[in-house]
Amino acid sequence: MRLLKKAGMSALVLLAMAAVALPGHQANAQTASHVVINEIAWMGTTTSYNDEWVELYNPTDRDVSVDGWRLATADGTPNVTLLGTIEAHGFYILERTSD
Repeated sequence: MRLLKKAGMSALVLLAMAAVALPGHQANAQTASHVVINEIAWMGTTTSYNDEWVELYNPTDRDVSVDGWRLATADGTPNVTLLGTIEAHGFYILERTSD
């Protein structure tokens, strides 16, 4: 019975996704007006568990100083204070190691 419910829910999700993807429908992404976390690799990669990074993106038309900004988890590890500037439409990468 549980499996049938899961299968039914999966079918509903697929149907909803198909309806959104039908021709004539247009997706409109909204550009943020502030720095965003663009990508996270928090469990490493298949090459190495040390391949971890956080990528920030500045979608605005002006440079943004990140001096004094902190990236921290609830338990305090990691807790990183940022320095520098993210240029307009630029990226800021924090990586676990420097390899």
